[in-house]
Amino acid sequence: MTESEKAIEYYRAGVENRAPQFVPCRIRLKSQVRGDFPIGHRTIAEAGEHDCHSNRWGAVSVIATNGQRLGIRPTEFDPVAWRENSATAPTTPSSSPAPQDTLPGDTRP
Repeated sequence: MTESEKAIEYYRAGVENRAPQFVPCRIRLKSQVRGDFPIGHRTIAEAGEHDCHSNRWGAVSVIATNGQRLGIRPTEFDPVAWRENSATAPTTPSSSPAPQDTLPGDTRP
């Protein structure tokens, strides 16, 4: 997939309310981003490129200047690099745990 196709898939997944196949792993902040008042207003991420963390739904956060994670809104960044979303990657039967018929400690036959 091209970078543009990954971006389209990412934004389309947001509109369709599903987990995207690809999520940002590096972003460019257009300007300084400050956390919301009153809790995070001292948490600041400077403009420029940042490695970022994306959850399974594609929500993005960066490490701010105070070392805390700061959530970034989609309008505040441009994706620079992508990674496959491990939450949507197909699993092989050998990597999945065997189904459990009983709960631990259950002594019923």
